[in-house]
Amino acid sequence: MVTVPLPDAHPISFTEFLAWKPENFPYELHHGIPIAMQPTSDHEEVIAFLNAVLLVEVQRRQQPLILPKQALIKLPEEDTAYLPDIALVNRPALSQEPLWKKASTITQGSSVPLVIEVVSTNWRVDYGKKLVDYEALGIVEYWIVDYLGLGGRRYIGNPKRPTLSIYTLVDDEYQVNQFRGPEVIQSVLFPELAIAAETILQAGKMQSLYDGR
Repeated sequence: MVTVPLPDAHPISFTEFLAWKPENFPYELHHGIPIAMQPTSDHEEVIAFLNAVLLVEVQRRQQPLILPKQALIKLPEEDTAYLPDIALVNRPALSQEPLWKKASTITQGSSVPLVIEVVSTNWRVDYGKKLVDYEALGIVEYWIVDYLGLGGRRYIGNPKRPTLSIYTLVDDEYQVNQFRGPEVIQSVLFPELAIAAETILQAGKMQSLYDGR
């Protein structure tokens, strides 16, 4: 995913952003500035793979969760709204979301038990501001899928390697566990999800998963 601020963009309110935003084109709003989200092919294949894995697990456990494609997560009292690569939404909680029916927008962390961001050139946002903001909202789990090992060494170590970081909320603060290679990931939300980190991190290269070979 490549993020591109609009040329000559001036700050707008979240309400103005909703009125302006084109349909079926991914944009985020960062402090009043619209940001175009331009996905790459490998990035999209990692997302597609994770969506499929989570959908199967949700259905197996018969949980009232959905995976909307274009749900925004708006920060309180700030003209900032993120469009996560994956957001797992608690369907019963949507009745308490004032902007859901009108704008597919979530304002409460309790409505979103899991957010996943797949890292690209904007890794500083995923490891920095988004991590802080998702923590403040009270989102239980935040996964950062750094399939190219782009993140700073302070986040993924030295030498840098493809890494899946799972941040879990403990006493209102995120604690992180990181997984690489054949290590099986550990998720509080999905404790029975026995899948190797490399299976996720290499999903963009594993064409056989999609074409049946």
